[in-house]
Amino acid sequence: MCKGSSPIFGYVACPKKQDQFFAIKDRGAFKNNKPIYAKYSYNPQGEPIKVVASKSHLNQDTEDFINNLKKDHKVETLNIGSSLKFCLVAEGKADIYPRFEANNGMGYLCSTNNSGGKWRACL
Repeated sequence: MCKGSSPIFGYVACPKKQDQFFAIKDRGAFKNNKPIYAKYSYNPQGEPIKVVASKSHLNQDTEDFINNLKKDHKVETLNIGSSLKFCLVAEGKADIYPRFEANNGMGYLCSTNNSGGKWRACL
């Protein structure tokens, strides 16, 4: 839901896992009514960087981004569909979701100050 051109509320459901994600501008991001938080940093000597990508239409820009990241880091690619990619970043289960267009209000809400993440458009 937007007020003017700014997203103020977003909702994503995953019926298979019975999970519900929502974010409210300036109030936070939530999974099943509990606050969730994005990772603010990662340990380069520890876990691999977890990158979420589309399982049905991985494009060349995304492949290039992931391959470039692999030059300097251990990378684990998580292939998942729909808006759930944003939700994984918002709850800290993934580190990066490379997007090359900025057209998803839920993604913006979940990956900005509502869950502690940062939105960087790769345009």
